[in-house]
Amino acid sequence: LYNPDQKAKFHTPIKYVQAKGKMFHGSPRPEGIPKGEIHECFSNATQLLWEHEDWKYAEGFAMREGLLPVLHAWCVTPDGKVVDNTWDETEHSAYFGVVYDRGQYLKHLYKAKFYGVLGGNEKQAVKVLQKGGL
Repeated sequence: LYNPDQKAKFHTPIKYVQAKGKMFHGSPRPEGIPKGEIHECFSNATQLLWEHEDWKYAEGFAMREGLLPVLHAWCVTPDGKVVDNTWDETEHSAYFGVVYDRGQYLKHLYKAKFYGVLGGNEKQAVKVLQKGGL
């Protein structure tokens, strides 16, 4: 995804996440959190957000041990722990992403009609890059 608009605040998701993101270290999936569908991180994280009103939605890049970083989504608990119900053994993963307020993300979801911020829909992602956020 590349946004060639010269007036855009960010031209690529990488630049956006670099500017606004935060580093997280993986932690084991909490007991009672079921594993979501593989390759469905945006909807999996959104499902968790609906079930846990005090959590936040995060999206950016994540890397599992021995693999290259990929665009990914997860949730963050009030104490700053990653909850990733898409991948296994998340305690061996690293995350760098933008954290969104629950209400802010759900408002975006309602308008966009797609899960995710950068990974859900290219047209919506370009809008986020142009504005510099949600």
